[in-house]
Amino acid sequence: MKRDKATGIVLAAGVLALSCAVVQAAIIEDWATDDANWTLTADGGGGGAGVAAWSGGYLEITADTLGSGPPPPTDVVFADSGTDGASGDALNTGVSYAGNVDYTGPLVDGGKPVGSVTFDFYSDAGVGTPEELTVFFTSNGHTWFYDVHTALSPTLATGWDTVGAAFSYANWYEAEGGYGSSADFAAALTDVDAIGLKILYQDANGQIYGLDNWTLNGQIPEPGTYAMLVAAFMSLGISFRGKLRDVLGMLGLSK
Repeated sequence: MKRDKATGIVLAAGVLALSCAVVQAAIIEDWATDDANWTLTADGGGGGAGVAAWSGGYLEITADTLGSGPPPPTDVVFADSGTDGASGDALNTGVSYAGNVDYTGPLVDGGKPVGSVTFDFYSDAGVGTPEELTVFFTSNGHTWFYDVHTALSPTLATGWDTVGAAFSYANWYEAEGGYGSSADFAAALTDVDAIGLKILYQDANGQIYGLDNWTLNGQIPEPGTYAMLVAAFMSLGISFRGKLRDVLGMLGLSK
C-alpha cells in the first residue's frame, strides 16, 4: 500500500514538474513611464546619431537626416544597466537585465536561465523596415550579433511586428576574427554588459521606428527532455495500473 501511494505521489509530482516546465517566465521592459537606462549612439554611416525617446508607452527611434552621401546611418539602441519594472509584472520587478548580468544563472522566475529575447518593432507609414536589424549583446569587450531583419514581415510598411532571438550558439556571430567558438559564446552569456538593437537605416529621410515589450524569456527544456519525462511518467503509470489490477483481482472485482 505504501508503495502504491509512493507511486501515486511520484506520478503527481511528475505531472506538476512537466506542467511547470512549459511556463516561460520573462523579464519585461515595456517603457510604461520613461526611457531610463536605454541609450542611442551612432555606429557609422552618413549623418549623425538619431534620437531614441519615450513616447507614451514605447521607445520611439527617429533616424537622423541623411548626410551628403551614402552609406545611410547606423545606430545602436541598448541598455547597459537597468532592472525590470514593467507594469503588471511584479514577480520580476527589480531584476537586472544588463550590466554584468549572468544570463545562464537563475535570472527569471522559477530560477531559469535566459533562453531567448523577444520584442515588438514598429515601422512608420511609408517607410518600411530598416535595411538591417540586428540584436546584439556585449561581454568583456566582445560583441555578438543575431540578424532578425529577415524575421520581420516583408509587407510591414506600417505597424508592429514581433520578432526574437534564441540564445543558441548556432544563431549568433561574433564581430572579431579568431573569437567566437561555442565555448566563447557560453562564457559571454555569463557576463552580459549591454544588450540591444543595431539599426542600419534605409537610404531615405523621415524614418521613424518603435521598440516595445523587450522580453527576456526563461529557458525551456529541449523536446528530448519532454520525451524522457513523458516516457518515465508512462512507465510509472503502467506499473501503478498493473499493481491496481492485482489488488482488484484479489478482491474479486476485476473483469
